[in-house]
Amino acid sequence: MKPKLTLLFLLTWGISVAQEPDSTKAFSYESFIEIVRDNHPVSQQANLLVESGEQKLKSSRGGFDPILKVDYAEKQFDDKNYYQLNKNELVIPSRIAANFRAGYEQNQGDFLNPENNVPSSGLVYAGIAIPLGAGLFIDERRKDFQQAKLLLEASELERQLFLNQLFLDASVAYWQWFQAYETYEIAQEAFNLADTRFQQIRQNFLQGNIPAIDTLEAFILVQNREVTRFDAFNMFQKAGAELSNFLWSEDLQPLMIAPNIIPNRQDQLTTALPVSQEGVRTLLQNINISHPELMLYTNKLDVLDVDRRMKVEKLKPKLNVNYNFLSAPVNGEVVQNFSSNDYKWGLEFSMPIFLRKERGDLQMTKIKIDQVDLQFQEKTLQINNKVQALHTEMATLLDQIDVTRQAVTNYQALLNGEKIKFQGGESSLFIINSRENSLVNAEIKLVELISKFMQTKAKFYQAAGNFQLNI
Repeated sequence: MKPKLTLLFLLTWGISVAQEPDSTKAFSYESFIEIVRDNHPVSQQANLLVESGEQKLKSSRGGFDPILKVDYAEKQFDDKNYYQLNKNELVIPSRIAANFRAGYEQNQGDFLNPENNVPSSGLVYAGIAIPLGAGLFIDERRKDFQQAKLLLEASELERQLFLNQLFLDASVAYWQWFQAYETYEIAQEAFNLADTRFQQIRQNFLQGNIPAIDTLEAFILVQNREVTRFDAFNMFQKAGAELSNFLWSEDLQPLMIAPNIIPNRQDQLTTALPVSQEGVRTLLQNINISHPELMLYTNKLDVLDVDRRMKVEKLKPKLNVNYNFLSAPVNGEVVQNFSSNDYKWGLEFSMPIFLRKERGDLQMTKIKIDQVDLQFQEKTLQINNKVQALHTEMATLLDQIDVTRQAVTNYQALLNGEKIKFQGGESSLFIINSRENSLVNAEIKLVELISKFMQTKAKFYQAAGNFQLNI
């Protein structure tokens, strides 16, 4: 169902849907969940999580952007040109340890520092800087980039968790709405039966065929069922208001369920186990690589492992080497005067004597990894047990539904037989009412069990981390 059509459906009740008696229109569970998925603010917030992760990854890529540097300094004093220093450089970071550099330097002046002396045409250089110790295998830029990629994956997993919880809350609201409507329909039908019977008994009393006490008993039953009907209607209205909390238009305007919108009827629902016991075992075997919450723990471990690798790298001594070829341009040609004997190179070495900070940081990271791993093991057990328990609960509810359906059939047969006996003068109004009350209670219990089964089914998919839109 398109969101725009949904808005039309909820406000004008004019969309083409399954037609019900008395101009009511059925609002299916599948259509409801699609609206929640497309328009609910929580769903929109979940999408922003992924967008935020994408921007963080984009930001981390900035660590590899080429950098253009211009360094110019000039000193004039007492009509003398002390110096003019002009250095232009392009630095190209790479995904490996090396940084590539290229630049042009031109300096002049009366009091130039000898190390800044260059040919009059300037000096062109190009070279590379490589860390041979700490930073060779991983550095801050590569660490940030790798963790940003992992955080993007985490944002998608968090989005799935947000949506799974949203769909579960919405599903519970829908099936409670379904239960409230079906209960109201049963209460309405029971009231109609009692009122019709009261009218018939009243006519028989007026004709002198039965005593007045029978009309009183029939009228009391009408009153009781009218109270029950009012209560059921109020519960249906309240459930509809709760359901409306999940309904939003495309432009994030809250919507309300229209009075003639009803849920799917119970005879349109399929009550069956969504997964066999063997299917549950297969699901649990793969739960570590399919459940978003468990995959988040794995993602956290991967992020911490990148951090651990960075801490290990800092245990190494710092040994940075750089080498640059030098060439003086001739008539604008850079390579014409090139010689391998013209170069500039340097080396930088440093190392803490005791490495206490580095070793302490590494051990802290290892402790965090152990903590997350223990949390992962605990959460895995909890999810496994919850999935198994919900599957068992669904199987038990299905058995209860089958037994209650049989009971409804039997109560109906018993009531029909009692009516025949009543017409033959072999039964009483009290027994008829008692049989009918038993039937009504059984029908309400059946609706309650079906609603509970559908809610448990939604909880099962949410617990398994794989919420289905077609459950």
